[in-house]
Amino acid sequence: MSEAIRGISQVYHPYDLATGAPRTVDDLAASIAESFEKINEIADKISLSAKCRKRVDKAARVVDSMLETMAWTHLEMQIRLSVVEPTATERSALERFLIPGRYIGLAAAKAQTADKRYELQLVSDRLTAEFEAMTKDWSDFTDARAAELAKVALGCAQAFQRSSSCVEGRNGHLALFHHGLHQLTPAKLRALTVTHNFHITRADGSTPAERLFGLTHAPLFATVLSRLPMWPRPAKKRSAQGRRGGAQKAA
Repeated sequence: MSEAIRGISQVYHPYDLATGAPRTVDDLAASIAESFEKINEIADKISLSAKCRKRVDKAARVVDSMLETMAWTHLEMQIRLSVVEPTATERSALERFLIPGRYIGLAAAKAQTADKRYELQLVSDRLTAEFEAMTKDWSDFTDARAAELAKVALGCAQAFQRSSSCVEGRNGHLALFHHGLHQLTPAKLRALTVTHNFHITRADGSTPAERLFGLTHAPLFATVLSRLPMWPRPAKKRSAQGRRGGAQKAA
């Protein structure tokens, strides 16, 4: 049963992690269906409880969303590739080698064991090397073009996010605010969203907004300060004698 469950996780990738071959929606659907068939077969054999059966049925209902996510990923990759207007040869090299190589490299960094990370990194390095060997013979392939294609390949590789990994850090961050304040007002939530998108940076110094749009923007707080109105003058200090006199009159 555990092996069948792990099988679903192992195939839920846009590329085969062992070869780099693209995995279509039909391939994914067939593989997941095979895993669920094994799960149901074992469940019947061991007379799984009704409570556990409901969990299996609940997991099966998520499959359609998984397939839709995979279909969206492949479509998003094509849209991102069209931005750089690759030639037929460049597109073939990107889709066969560089994009799967970049994706498997990202998967290697998330693997649970050192052996698995090493194994996946070897596959990533091999695919990247094959891309470089192919483009080496192109006479009109400049370093600038290579950097441009490498950037779009990384963006394509990052398009697919398993489960809620793309937002769970954000949700956890908001949960801490909610835990302390018990309620987040719409204005507070919008402010936190803007701060997250335009201020929080990765190790490379990029913000989520910069990575999404591919453009740099002005520092968030410098922009906010430049748009704030001038602060009002502080209230005039009242003398201690004046305060005592007012208190005496009130008494």
